[in-house]
Amino acid sequence: MEGAQLTPRGTSVIATSITSKEASNQADPVIMRQFRQRGLPLVVAHVAGDSAEIAMAGNSTKIMKVAAGEAIPGTHLRVVSVHRKMKSTKLNNGEPIEVSVVEIEDTANGRRRELMAGVESTAHDPVALVEDSVSGARYVAGVGQKFRGGDGAEYVVADVRPNQIILENTANHQTRTISLRGARG
Repeated sequence: MEGAQLTPRGTSVIATSITSKEASNQADPVIMRQFRQRGLPLVVAHVAGDSAEIAMAGNSTKIMKVAAGEAIPGTHLRVVSVHRKMKSTKLNNGEPIEVSVVEIEDTANGRRRELMAGVESTAHDPVALVEDSVSGARYVAGVGQKFRGGDGAEYVVADVRPNQIILENTANHQTRTISLRGARG
């Protein structure tokens, strides 16, 4: 399918292209001003069986025990699975070692990540600082977030990239790519 794009929830939509003449007639609902990646604030302290002891980064005193299938308290994340696998890195001179892995899922957008026990998270959620084109109000936008643009239409943030933000109009499923007009990081 030419022009098809996968949305965060995995459903396929047809992306329509907007010509430069149409683009000049249609003001963007938001202006992307800045891009950042927000770190995942979790550290896996210990794994035993199908459960893991997880601490919030910076607060190693409060450890939560969470089993596979349960939500992590205070977050929109849930533990999908707890398992062990072989991994080779430069830290162990390329020799494979067995590590404990906790797979988590963001219940808001369905994204999955793997966290290794004893290793700080390297996963980051991309966010953009956007400005409403009508009111000038600024806010942080992340993947899966819904909002009403200055044009009155409802949009969902389909993707946030270092140089652009992808919006999907919820009424007609047209996507828009809005380029960054500001600092990158």
